[in-house]
Amino acid sequence: MTTPREKLIEVLQATRVLVARPDNEFMYSGWEDAQQALAAIDGHIARVKSGEAFRFRDISILYAPTGALQDLSISSGWSDEYMALVSEIDGLEGWFGRLRVW
Repeated sequence: MTTPREKLIEVLQATRVLVARPDNEFMYSGWEDAQQALAAIDGHIARVKSGEAFRFRDISILYAPTGALQDLSISSGWSDEYMALVSEIDGLEGWFGRLRVW
């Protein structure tokens, strides 16, 4: 059985794959380029994998409406995939959202 932490890592890794696409348009995302976006996502992945404490809100905010990922997904043509990831994050909110730090 997949733990919530493992599921979160899967969602972040799936997000990373989309963000790393070569034809992405970062103009409206708030990130300068793929390198900057990937560094942010990689940082979250590393924290969750390490078992150190993290704030779920710091991760979930990436998936918020009009947030960096939504803007990137719309301008880059993968908004359907983005919405599927949002659904996964929303499902994890009940687990991680109860505590301020995980």
